[in-house]
Amino acid sequence: TLVLLWLFQVFFLDKFYSSIKRSTIGNIANGIEIVLEESTNESLNSSEIANYITRIAVVNDISILLTNENGVIYTGTEVAGNQFFSRFMTIDAYLKVFENSQKNIGAPQYLNISSYELFHLSNSKGKEIENVNKPPLENEIRKGQNIIYTNTVLNKDGEPVTIILFMELTPLSTTVETLKSQLVYVTIIMLLVAIFLAFFIANKIAKPIESITKAAKNLGKEKYDYQLEVLIIKEV
Repeated sequence: TLVLLWLFQVFFLDKFYSSIKRSTIGNIANGIEIVLEESTNESLNSSEIANYITRIAVVNDISILLTNENGVIYTGTEVAGNQFFSRFMTIDAYLKVFENSQKNIGAPQYLNISSYELFHLSNSKGKEIENVNKPPLENEIRKGQNIIYTNTVLNKDGEPVTIILFMELTPLSTTVETLKSQLVYVTIIMLLVAIFLAFFIANKIAKPIESITKAAKNLGKEKYDYQLEVLIIKEV
């Protein structure tokens, strides 16, 4: 049990977290894609779609962007203070993701990029990034990974609409350290309890067995007056 706790709560936590987030972003995207397939070119610019996208973004803490095949934005929303798209759209990775999505309609694609990589890639072209006054120190840059989901679907008018979703994976280093500290205490307590129970159970079983052994030896020596103690454990 302790080994399983350490494996699932510490060593494989990142993989579980990433898998759950990827599944979440896929489910969110599927819901949006169903709405887009039922929408017309005109309705894509409506306040209804904009409000729908904003509501999903706020509830799920996710950034969403809808564009046409020429990259013209229908609607979009970003996680407060993140300004992800303003950075992502300035790097070559964005163009590759967009082009691949246009070529493979209906085939979702995922891209993982760290906040550190995103900052340096977007800053390397010399383009000014919103809300960034000066480059942060390396140890100040969040090391979390960002999941980027892209897919292109056809709307009711048969026109391709590209959806780009961005979800940030919160760095788990602090969580892992907390879990490690807790598991150390749990492990020590569990081992102490296990040792105590082992001695208690062993003594409970061993004592009557020793009595029987002693009685058998006395019988072997023809000492028939030996009184065997009443055994609590009937099987023994």
